[in-house]
Amino acid sequence: MISSDPWTWLAGLLTLSILSMLYKETKIFRWAQYTYIGVVVGHDVVTGISTLTTRFTPLFTGANYSLILTFILGVMSLFVAWRKFSWVASIPIAIMVGVGTALSLYAQVRTDIVRSILSTLTEATQITGVPMMTAVANIARIVITVLAMFYFLFTIRLKGPSSRLTTISRYILFMIFGFTVGNSLTSYNTYFVTSLKRILTEWLGIGV
Repeated sequence: MISSDPWTWLAGLLTLSILSMLYKETKIFRWAQYTYIGVVVGHDVVTGISTLTTRFTPLFTGANYSLILTFILGVMSLFVAWRKFSWVASIPIAIMVGVGTALSLYAQVRTDIVRSILSTLTEATQITGVPMMTAVANIARIVITVLAMFYFLFTIRLKGPSSRLTTISRYILFMIFGFTVGNSLTSYNTYFVTSLKRILTEWLGIGV
């Protein structure tokens, strides 16, 4: 049974309009695109106003004067709308990018490097006394980690039998990149299947 919910109809029409881009760019696709952009901008405006009225309340009431710096930087970022004074907005943007980069580097070093090394060392001690499949998986992780590090740490041109390690390391990296792309495509495919299932079941009532 076809749904009578107007929001379900709107969601289905927007989904089909976006998917029409697979054929070519049409006015229907532009309508869906502009609708999505308008909703996102409207949501951001409402969220911004809500943030001003809630997070900066301690500043206006005198409970937390340290928020004055954040408030000033936020006001300075609004100057991006004026071409003559747009340079003012570069100051908070530079601070935001610098702080964000520092936090990202700290998180990546802590998670991708330190924890990876600790995990590899832990798995190196879990080869004996564990199920065979677990031991094989741990050995594979250790070998792949060492070969990947070998490729990046020893980038000089090697000759003789040791040059084969560089070739093997390159193949290992290709496999990792392939798995990464495959996982990304799988997640996108999941989104598409979910949207298609919603159209068929919730909107058109097929298979219900």
